[in-house]
Amino acid sequence: MKTKLPHTLVLSIASMFIVAGCGDGGGKKPSTAQGNGMSIEAVQNNSDVKGKPPTTFAQPLARVNEAAARALVSVGCVVKRQESYFASGFRPQKMGLFVGSGGETVKIFMLPQGDKVTNVWVDTDLSFVGMAGQQNWNKQVLAELSNLLK
Repeated sequence: MKTKLPHTLVLSIASMFIVAGCGDGGGKKPSTAQGNGMSIEAVQNNSDVKGKPPTTFAQPLARVNEAAARALVSVGCVVKRQESYFASGFRPQKMGLFVGSGGETVKIFMLPQGDKVTNVWVDTDLSFVGMAGQQNWNKQVLAELSNLLK
């Protein structure tokens, strides 16, 4: 006798496998080094930051830093680095019918402007190989940060 699983159960199981696939890539933990990470001066002099207007959040650096990793995950990134003033993630590559997607590196730079204010810059780097199927994730990451920091 054959039994059929309800569609909702099948979708729930499939969703769990998809979510599990969006994990941290084989158990590797992101770099959380505080002493040897990117310094304030390195952030200020970075070409992705220098001369570009920041998005300002009325939140302490620690809270913005925590939200940064969650915002990266929300757009499909695997967090590769999380430091005091910097976080970055990589979107795994996927193959489509004509062109693949993914392969972008999303970087978040954070500078405290006092105890309760943090300036943030988001930059998406596209790879040359998959550029046709890639997109800029800056707006989506900033929108998610805004939601998380309400």
